[in-house]
Amino acid sequence: MPKLAKPRAGSPVTIKSRPIAFSYWPTYRTNRRYGLHSHVYASNPWALIHISTRDRCPPVARDEALSSLEQAEFFYRSAVGVREWAAKPLPLYYSFMNLAKAFALTQGVRTTFDRAQHGVSEQLPPGGKELQDASLEVHPSPGNRGPNLFADFGAALGASPIATKTSYQVPLLLPQIVPGHRIWCDAAGADERFFAIDSIPFNHSATPKQLWATFRILEDDLDRVGKTRKELLKETRLKGAFREIEGCDDNVSGKFAVQLEQIAPMPYSGRTADKLAALVATLRPYIWSTVTSIRPFRRYYLYASPVAEHASLLPQALSIYAIAYYLGSITRYRPQHFARILAGSFGEFIQEFLTSQPSQFVYLMASDFAKRDVARAPLV
Repeated sequence: MPKLAKPRAGSPVTIKSRPIAFSYWPTYRTNRRYGLHSHVYASNPWALIHISTRDRCPPVARDEALSSLEQAEFFYRSAVGVREWAAKPLPLYYSFMNLAKAFALTQGVRTTFDRAQHGVSEQLPPGGKELQDASLEVHPSPGNRGPNLFADFGAALGASPIATKTSYQVPLLLPQIVPGHRIWCDAAGADERFFAIDSIPFNHSATPKQLWATFRILEDDLDRVGKTRKELLKETRLKGAFREIEGCDDNVSGKFAVQLEQIAPMPYSGRTADKLAALVATLRPYIWSTVTSIRPFRRYYLYASPVAEHASLLPQALSIYAIAYYLGSITRYRPQHFARILAGSFGEFIQEFLTSQPSQFVYLMASDFAKRDVARAPLV
């Protein structure tokens, strides 16, 4: 095995002598300079979403966005409050749909969704088996009859534009959900695809002025499923953008960590904090996260999937939204098929999705609305 390169020479990035923990929104800008963001702890993320919408949504769209949020919260409480599994998917999708509208309006993707279409439809080939042979057909926005919400929500999340009609196989979306992933593995007879990121340190050099990030993955996690470093780089789409360097005993866990270092550092001219948000934006497409009520309040993961499935990867919130649409459509038009899905091999995964994803989606979206980490308030 060839000897690995040493880490690039540099020092940790700090603000006011404080090291920077990874976040999608590590800093905020004041009139003079950037400051270091902290978590917001919320028992009711909806309140924070409303505040962020009033503060950030363009005035022309604000009333529509706030009304959509009221609908979203109403449908959400209907979905999580009902005990019957078959009664959950449809109100859950309508909750997500209205939340997606409010977010796209707040991001300025549209000024109104007055004549919007779902922009997505479920497809099943003749003789196909529900769920396992199902696909979602999505359309560019705007379409012939107005905006298509699925594409616009993706654009608001920073996804690549949907230029032509595109099909996503539902079975390829299921493993992209973090909570319940091991239940999916058991049902599919597949290896785990999510690998927890132990830490993501930021480093910089003064001459030349460059900034970069490193992913640290515990070696034990890779060895447990027999995943090689080369496979990890290839399957997580990091190949060409990151390289493996000498491992280290990680400061966070105390265990040996595999290190993947960014190949092309980002140049900066002023302070390192000025470019930190731009650097994180280049990392986010490779990262999935979960929200917890205990430290560290947010866990981050790399997703390793076969190269043939990379075209089916969606931003985390959009994959949750897509599955919610599919389940809602089934229960609306063909409820007998939903009963068969629950009785099938992926039934436990679907139940886990309907249990865990409502709150995860809302907290993830609350963070996107507020542009800072929103975590569950710890109970004392």
